[in-house]
Amino acid sequence: MQNFNYTRAEAEALVGKRFETRVEWDRVTKGMRGRVIWSSGRLIWALQGPYEKYDVVIAWDPPPGDPNGRAPATQDWFSKFQIEKYLREVEA
Repeated sequence: MQNFNYTRAEAEALVGKRFETRVEWDRVTKGMRGRVIWSSGRLIWALQGPYEKYDVVIAWDPPPGDPNGRAPATQDWFSKFQIEKYLREVEA
């Protein structure tokens, strides 16, 4: 069975990594890049046993019209499934 959630260790290992979008949605364009700035989650207790459900938060790079980065960085939360399906890791 595929795990759609990060464990705490998996999510924390991504902090500082850079990603690029492979698709466009909402206010994020295809090819936009950002960095994982933190992870958040918890241990969930379920009938089949406990499991970890962690997500990562990506802060997007400033838009091209704001080269000095004066606008607050747009941030989005991502599950493991979303990262694997809609983003790809890129070099820093």
